[in-house]
Amino acid sequence: MLNRLAIGDRKIYSVYKKESISQGVGRSIYRQLFDSGIIVIEKSRETLPPHPPKAKRKKALRGYKAQDKIRFRDNFTRFWFTFLSNCQDPLICKEKIKSHFEAFVGLAFEQLSLALLASHFNQPQILSQGSYWDRRHEIDILVTLDDKRVVAGESKWKNRKVCKNILTSLQTKCSYAKLHVDTFALFSKSGFSKELLKNCGSNVLLFDLDSFERLRDD
Repeated sequence: MLNRLAIGDRKIYSVYKKESISQGVGRSIYRQLFDSGIIVIEKSRETLPPHPPKAKRKKALRGYKAQDKIRFRDNFTRFWFTFLSNCQDPLICKEKIKSHFEAFVGLAFEQLSLALLASHFNQPQILSQGSYWDRRHEIDILVTLDDKRVVAGESKWKNRKVCKNILTSLQTKCSYAKLHVDTFALFSKSGFSKELLKNCGSNVLLFDLDSFERLRDD
């Protein structure tokens, strides 16, 4: 289960299906892992439409449930179960790490981006923070500040600059999810395109790798 959580979509029910584990057994295993401090839960923030008791759900929503996600408490444990736990040959382990390490770092970069956002707004006691997902869309970062302002963001650990289409995609996803966002934030390992820098708008924050120096200073 830990290996599946490390390499899968982290949704709480998906592990049962892929590992042929009953929900009862799965809940018991999850409880042991929670109590041991190995994993933590990231609650879904999806709001499903109200369903009158006698009305039929739309076909696309029948049987659908909003799912929480599971996150490893520390990145070393996630690294172990991503690359090493099922790998016996050191050379294969090495190649696996070389091939997939950039993707592995992406989630850690999201977590650092959340910390940077809190530092930027000087609001360590943020009302809610994390990612957002629903049946159709995923948003890396969704934060509600103490003053009720909402910030949505995308975090890109890629070897290419973030372009304006990433901002447009983020804004579109927020619109479809009916999220009322005050500020958009983009975090990039490799900086931003000239078009984005020129046309991002006053309600958009851009953070490159140099911006993360603030976390070290803090």
